[in-house]
Amino acid sequence: MKCNTILEHGRSVAFTACALLIGASVMQSCKDDDLILTGQPSWLGNSIYERLQDEGNYKYTLRLIDDLGEKDVLSHTGSRTLFVAADSAYEAWFKDNKWGVSQYEDLTLPQKKLLLRNSMIDNAYLLELMSNETAEGDASTPEWGRTMRRTTSASAYDSVYVMQPDEMPDNAYWASKRGGHAIRILKDVTEAPMIHFLPAYLQNHKITAEDLNLLTNRRATSINEAWVNGVKVVNSGDPDKKKIDYDVTCKNGYIQKVERVIESSPNMAQLVYQDDDMSTWAHLLDRYAVPYFDKTLWQDYNRNYKNSDSLFVLRYAAKSYYNGSRKVTIDRSSYDTSSDNGKYVYNDERTNQKTVIPYDELLRFDPGWNQYIDDNQQNTLHNDAGMMIVPSNQAVQEWWNGPGKSLQDEYGTLDNVPTPIMTELINVNMIPTFSTYVPSKFASVLNDAKEPLGITKNDILQCYMGCNGVVYKVSKVFTPALFASVAYPALAHASTMNIIYSIIDGRTFKPYLLSMDSKYALILPSNNAMQLVLDPASFGRSATTDDVKTETPYILEFTFNKEKQQVECVRYKSTVDENGEIVKGDKLGEVGNTGSLLTFRNRLYDSMMNYLIIVLPDKNMTVEKYVAQGYKYFKTKGGGLIKVTNVGGKLQFQGGWQLEHNRKIAAVDRYDMENGSSYMVDDMMPIASQKSVYITLQEHPEFSKFLTMMENDYNNVLTNMLNNKYYAGQSWVNSKNLRLLDNYNYTVYVPTNEAIEQLQDEKILPTDEELDRGDFDVKTKNDPKVDSICIAEGWYPDGATEAKKADIRAKVVETLTTIMSDFIRYHVQDHSVAIGMVPEVEVDDNGNVTHYKSHTSFESMKRDLETGRFIPLEVNYTNNSMTVKDNTVKDANGKVIKAGVTHNVVTSNGLYNLQCREYWFEGKNSEVNASLFMASDVVVHQIDGVLLPGVKRPWRDIVKEALGVE
Repeated sequence: MKCNTILEHGRSVAFTACALLIGASVMQSCKDDDLILTGQPSWLGNSIYERLQDEGNYKYTLRLIDDLGEKDVLSHTGSRTLFVAADSAYEAWFKDNKWGVSQYEDLTLPQKKLLLRNSMIDNAYLLELMSNETAEGDASTPEWGRTMRRTTSASAYDSVYVMQPDEMPDNAYWASKRGGHAIRILKDVTEAPMIHFLPAYLQNHKITAEDLNLLTNRRATSINEAWVNGVKVVNSGDPDKKKIDYDVTCKNGYIQKVERVIESSPNMAQLVYQDDDMSTWAHLLDRYAVPYFDKTLWQDYNRNYKNSDSLFVLRYAAKSYYNGSRKVTIDRSSYDTSSDNGKYVYNDERTNQKTVIPYDELLRFDPGWNQYIDDNQQNTLHNDAGMMIVPSNQAVQEWWNGPGKSLQDEYGTLDNVPTPIMTELINVNMIPTFSTYVPSKFASVLNDAKEPLGITKNDILQCYMGCNGVVYKVSKVFTPALFASVAYPALAHASTMNIIYSIIDGRTFKPYLLSMDSKYALILPSNNAMQLVLDPASFGRSATTDDVKTETPYILEFTFNKEKQQVECVRYKSTVDENGEIVKGDKLGEVGNTGSLLTFRNRLYDSMMNYLIIVLPDKNMTVEKYVAQGYKYFKTKGGGLIKVTNVGGKLQFQGGWQLEHNRKIAAVDRYDMENGSSYMVDDMMPIASQKSVYITLQEHPEFSKFLTMMENDYNNVLTNMLNNKYYAGQSWVNSKNLRLLDNYNYTVYVPTNEAIEQLQDEKILPTDEELDRGDFDVKTKNDPKVDSICIAEGWYPDGATEAKKADIRAKVVETLTTIMSDFIRYHVQDHSVAIGMVPEVEVDDNGNVTHYKSHTSFESMKRDLETGRFIPLEVNYTNNSMTVKDNTVKDANGKVIKAGVTHNVVTSNGLYNLQCREYWFEGKNSEVNASLFMASDVVVHQIDGVLLPGVKRPWRDIVKEALGVE
């Protein structure tokens, strides 16, 4: 956006005389009597104005001073540093300048102000000390080489532009103005500082001579040179300092002579617009330009310039910007609330219509903010600046016809590409700090995946120094990692997948999915699929009509509110028929965005997304290749399993819920990306199982003995409440959760009933009757069943008191609890494993796969009390079988006293690969405000024996040992 017409106006400038600030350490005279006789040292010289007159070759600068009413200030009082160009420099400038001015008489008043005031600092500075900054809280200790920018004498009002309607950006924020008349607009409300590269700063920030050479477009040769707004200070690089053309001492400041005319101090946005070879990128920036009306600013402007026209400020919608009174920084989390607080809100002054600009349409920072500072650094505007990497028009065209061809095929023209996509492209080329990423440090410039962007010094075509940073014009387009990642299709196809992309972008998944070191398969539910998400808090709900029992879970319908820029959710009743078909029923209400409801929704997001991401162990493989080799089960990021089959060349996905309801979800589109493949599903999304371990064991009589042991365990291994705060899911059917499990994934091996009965017959385990805990009370230590066992076994000593008997009963219960708990724990392992599951791999130092690890050692939940470690299980799984080997026990001399026994997973009756998921909710009976606290993924298999961590011992012997009974 170019603003070619500069408004001419007058300004009555009243400068207060400033005391001459020349410290003794800077301008100390050796002739004290000179000061006594004349009132000033003899070496101090004339005023700045008089010195320019005496020099005789600064008539253009003197005319500027006279025309702008600055003669008195620069002749008598004040303390200034003035950078001046000789008449010869002006005459060369009049022959070639971007303003189109061929002689002094053609200069407008605003142009004169830009020439003089952008070259003047309202303090006296020696060149070698200009890079120093006063330490905070200690004015006597300046910090060396910290400063690269200083404010000048210029005012934001010095350059008020008149923008014609046909110059205004073609976006919604300007729509009401494009059909009207010209407007007056400031390039920014903050004054433009001077940017200077001085030796001390360069040395302090390890900026090399080659860096400076590139920054000055091959004009600088040494870091001893001083450069101001892209112009060299005359003879500043002279190693012998024989020709002193800088630090010219005057009684009211210093003169610093420069080789060329300093026109003005454009910001980075202006620099992009000023080079026609960057016009394509400038056109992209137009999308973010917004005209802000500031009533206070307008009133101040009219009071000073006697003008009643509205005055606007040009801003670029960004996450970091200046709003006229303070710096503002916004983050993604602020867009997850129902209010406008913390969001970027554009208010149209004419209609008073407020519009929330989408977060994914905000630039990294406002490139038109003159006094921009990085919010993440401990800097002021003096210490650093920003930088932009801008490709030439040719570079953009080559990218559009090459790597960007997929976008071209989808949208036709750059103008049609949605703004969120272009925002990702522009933002990766906006770098918040300049000094950290000069050309010699380009290897440290990272993309959105925190990997090297790839820019080198050879890519630079030209450099531009602005008041708020440096613009590098480059010969290629540098794209974000997102454009090559599996998350990109959701962004690129916003009309069909903006809900899932909003969840990816708003949570912690986007950085994860940008990794190019991993190989992913990402399932992307369309907006249509996101309208049919089962609420896990309602699992187990049912209704009976005409003796037919029907599932009636709640449905979560997700939609995207463009105006509020947030995902919204409405809850409905539903019914699920015997074929797994879901019919949406009556509306129940909205799931809001505050308090526990927001917590519930966000935790549901995490649970949902973790189930859609598959990490492939072998980066040379795809899901299709694995399926072709006979593998069917893939572990998701969250640890749950998804079954994948290939039907007619199309992948079919089944989560635990789909497996339970015999339903498959077809992938309707596949997108091959650099770090994997994405699969869009349009029917519904894969959902984890609704069945808990408890319900799964209940459904199969083959598991009854193991379930009875769990139910009779005195330690309450099965429970419906955790920490008196969290409730087990499926409370509608009185489900219980296995309290051994955490927010992870597990495998449960269930012995056959016959195997357990054999141990009971051998007296290794108590019988079901012996385990029946009756009404044992911890406080009274009373249980008739335990009492009868103690009597029958003779464990009460003669004459034992009731108190002694109670203690013995408690010890018996404690020991029985340990025996049963250890038995159960040893049949539960960390990590889900299934027959037909894609195996883990081993890789060499180069990341190449050496072999598949179908044989792996996993930790059980049983801890070895001597070592403190969990006792392992050795598991071997293939496409059609699985074995599990229990622990080998050795004595102190290393002799094997119990060899590990290998057991097979039983596949004849279908009791394997049974998926379960256990939910804990904060909120009883799955009310609408129940928030998801934790979930565990479990795979259940039946095995043909029992797993023993140690040698067999009769349970009575163990109790007697605990009681000290012979």
